[in-house]
Amino acid sequence: MMKNTHTSFKRGLTMLELVFVIVILGIVASIASSIIVQLYESYIVQRALHRTSTKAELAATQIVNRLTYRISSSVIGRKLDGTYLPIDQILLNDDYKILEWIAYDNDSFSTQSKPGWSGFCDVNALATTKTNISTPGSNLSDTSTIIGNLGGAIGDAAIIFAGHEYSSTINYIAACMGFSDSTCISPVSAANGTSITITDDNPKVMTDQYKLAWSAYAIVPTEVTGSNLTERGFNSAVYDLALHYNYQPWKGDDYNTTSSNSLLVENVVSFRFTGKGDTIRFKICVAESIGDSNITSCKEKAVIR
Repeated sequence: MMKNTHTSFKRGLTMLELVFVIVILGIVASIASSIIVQLYESYIVQRALHRTSTKAELAATQIVNRLTYRISSSVIGRKLDGTYLPIDQILLNDDYKILEWIAYDNDSFSTQSKPGWSGFCDVNALATTKTNISTPGSNLSDTSTIIGNLGGAIGDAAIIFAGHEYSSTINYIAACMGFSDSTCISPVSAANGTSITITDDNPKVMTDQYKLAWSAYAIVPTEVTGSNLTERGFNSAVYDLALHYNYQPWKGDDYNTTSSNSLLVENVVSFRFTGKGDTIRFKICVAESIGDSNITSCKEKAVIR
């Protein structure tokens, strides 16, 4: 009788130990799974932060690189309905979403030891007239070749002289550089050696320095809608930001119908800009969906000349 009682006690103790082991293992497993979940959630958030930060930084860097070669008086902001203002009249919170400008041709100016166009005009040369510009130190045949290789043509180009005044009564402003009319920009009809021929003989203030431009640029947001928005995991507006290029406002072109374009970055939730003098500030914010929430990273840059 005593032996059976002792055996039953040992069995009961073994069962109790087993229960304790199961409980402890359950607690440990619960803690471990909670830690794993937290680590995974943290990884998802950190990965999204890294991806959005990298995308915003790369897009901002490309915008800075393009804006570096802008003609300062040509920079404008547009609303989606086409309304525009000079950049220095736009505040960061204004509803101007398209940034547009004319850039001088840095490719043929700086990619070889002797620039394609020197930027100097010999205003006292006998060869210099209202329609013919003598530009010593240039190799305009190379300029024509380089522009052609980039998809343009020397006949697309125009000249903007240094200084603020186009004539005694007209200042260089975006409106007369092609965005409303072309009264203060000088389209090029031919260029060879050290001579540039322009197509008009308006009473320009011809200075000893100039910039050669052959393309305008526009940074344009396109709203993502419908199934595309759902597939990306968003339930509120995001935009794809594209760079439009290879068009000439002084020839009647606009970014919306005659330009080439390439995607800068997807899933933009904000793109704002303003300017003062020769400084432009802009801010770009990029988002990524991680289920029920979005992760957003922003980059702000200032481009100073």
